[in-house]
Amino acid sequence: LIVFFQMLFIYLGTIYVMLAIFRIPPLLKTTLLILNWVLLIYIGLESGLFIYSRLTPDSGKSFVIENKIIEGNQTTGVTVNDSILGYKPNAGIKINSVARQDDEILYDVTYTIDKYSRRMTPLAGDGRKEKFALFFGCSFTFGDGLNDNQTLSYYFGEAAQKFEPYNYAYSGYGPQQMLAKIEGTDLKSEIKQNKGIAVYVFVGLGYWMNHFHRAIGSMRFCRAMSVEYPYYYLNGEKLERKDGFISGRPITSLLYGLIGMSQIAERLNIDIPSSIGSKHIMLASKIISESADKLKLLLRDTEFYLLIYPISSNYPAYKLIEPFKVQLKNYGVKILDYSNLFDPTDPMYCISDQEHPSSVANRIIANKISEDLDIK
Repeated sequence: LIVFFQMLFIYLGTIYVMLAIFRIPPLLKTTLLILNWVLLIYIGLESGLFIYSRLTPDSGKSFVIENKIIEGNQTTGVTVNDSILGYKPNAGIKINSVARQDDEILYDVTYTIDKYSRRMTPLAGDGRKEKFALFFGCSFTFGDGLNDNQTLSYYFGEAAQKFEPYNYAYSGYGPQQMLAKIEGTDLKSEIKQNKGIAVYVFVGLGYWMNHFHRAIGSMRFCRAMSVEYPYYYLNGEKLERKDGFISGRPITSLLYGLIGMSQIAERLNIDIPSSIGSKHIMLASKIISESADKLKLLLRDTEFYLLIYPISSNYPAYKLIEPFKVQLKNYGVKILDYSNLFDPTDPMYCISDQEHPSSVANRIIANKISEDLDIK
């Protein structure tokens, strides 16, 4: 900090000397002085907030998740990079996941990942069942904080015993990982049945879990993830992919990185874009509709459904549900609207981290899908 301020004062001193020596028009001279003072004030605020953040003790409780491999290849880690999906769980491993808040253990569970990097569902019939049920989504569908026999795919398999569930969800995923998986991998070879259903669970809770932000790659979300993520965008009405958010839009990523380091931006919760608009809803809807269309081309006898996870009216994304549904219907996507099924913040329906669904919530949703689609 001392060196930084020394350099700052040398810079300001140099500016004033140059203004005194060279003949500069009064208006330009005044403008340069104003800009320098604005810069000085900005740097002062940033420095002050930085020092304050380091000196002020964190009054909140510490929340830490520790994931470690207890079976399988331990040389590459729990999560590995993937050129198509950005990242995925390491194949053929068993993970012990422990969440702690200070000295309290919130959960201690096991995740089993198969050779295709899917979360295993214990009751799956190894291809012997008549139909498939593909589940796509984020940590809510993957089952963060829950054992293998407590996930949405597991309870659906219990409710609809003619279906073999396949869990393609993973923590941090958005709708673009579903599309990337469908169009970029040999998905058909991983499915034993020829007909069935596919469900994408769309989550609008909070900020980091909001799938609108994931679809568009907003600044705060990209800063939080800090990994490559499939980058889809609309070129007119056509959906196109350009690598990932980092490599596909390098200038935007650089600006996001610079702005994201700002203490002022952090304190004011500044994000880019500042809100979700119609074009963002259209992009998310298009990613989902293309996923449905391409999946039906790949697995012809497939019924695709977009499931809207329960959301309370106090969340900003709640008001986006209706225009989102309108856009999805325009694209011909079938919807399971469970936005008002229950209050997701009720302790009965979320695990101890107060975010992700509990086994109770998963069982209710699984039974509701089975009931609404009239399948057993």
